[in-house]
Amino acid sequence: MAIPVAYRFGEGVGDWIGWGCSKNGRKLMHGSCVEQETYQDVEMERVDCPDQSKFTKEQGAQFDRLPINLTRMLLHCPVPIVKSFLDFGLSFRAGSLEPEIRELVILRMATLRSCSYELMHHLPAAKTAGLSEMEISAITSSHPSGLDQKHSLMIQLVDDCSQLGKVSDPTFEKAAEFFSVAQIAEATLLAGLYEMLACFLKTMGVELDQHPLSWSEVDARIGR
Repeated sequence: MAIPVAYRFGEGVGDWIGWGCSKNGRKLMHGSCVEQETYQDVEMERVDCPDQSKFTKEQGAQFDRLPINLTRMLLHCPVPIVKSFLDFGLSFRAGSLEPEIRELVILRMATLRSCSYELMHHLPAAKTAGLSEMEISAITSSHPSGLDQKHSLMIQLVDDCSQLGKVSDPTFEKAAEFFSVAQIAEATLLAGLYEMLACFLKTMGVELDQHPLSWSEVDARIGR
């Protein structure tokens, strides 16, 4: 049986680079040739996910949109809530942020909340979006460095959201030199979404999936 595990390198808890599975004590890496160390922060599952074989037609339709353990656990909630949540989350796939900036926001919040579930599904997405391993390493570091000003400012925006509960005036003013008001608003909502999501994942003890999402398949399902 393959057991999903998250990987990191460097000295900080946030120094992530990839993910893989451990099978019979052997590490199977995804997307990285760097020597790795296993790291898991996933809580023990507190409640069982709803039985997929017992889904109603309406529940099954929502699960098919995003077929991962997160969605199964969300389906403890009424279907209209799950639908609205998925509508909101998936809408960022067609937002005004460039894909690499969108994934930067997600990886940064996942790092601040030590959420390996979010990292597992978005590390591959970040590479697909065009972020290099060096950039991903910096974004997921406890002390980011070596990034250009645009990326650094977006990291500061996410850090402000997490630490201050808002974007500070100096960060907003500097970010406005590189991003439109619409993009700043969208990035703030996205950071808040993934902070809330990390809380849900840890509270409910959602287990890691066997494989990360294929975002191209997700995009095809939502008509992108």
